[in-house]
Amino acid sequence: MKSIHEEITDADLSAGTNTLSSTVTLQAKINKITDLAFSYTGTVTSVRIEIKAGGKRIFKTIADPTSGQTERISNLGNIFLSGGEKIEMVITDATATDDATLIVHGVELRA
Repeated sequence: MKSIHEEITDADLSAGTNTLSSTVTLQAKINKITDLAFSYTGTVTSVRIEIKAGGKRIFKTIADPTSGQTERISNLGNIFLSGGEKIEMVITDATATDDATLIVHGVELRA
């Protein structure tokens, strides 16, 4: 098994809705996601953050996050991605030029 560590950062968000996405899983591989972390830095009033795996929400929506605070999601259970699926951090009501980061850890399994 090969370890996965991916950090996606956008240091210049657009106003409104933004999505940070992990690399798309190749058709011949399956990834098991073991833990995630994310943060939002800037004006947080009205900001909402949702984490999705393969298009499905896997973590509650966070409203008005603490600026610059890293949120960690561990003990995810069995989250497997395959065939073009990815992890997404969807941010709504972002302020232009604010920052966001999504960190994904897991293992690559062969199909």
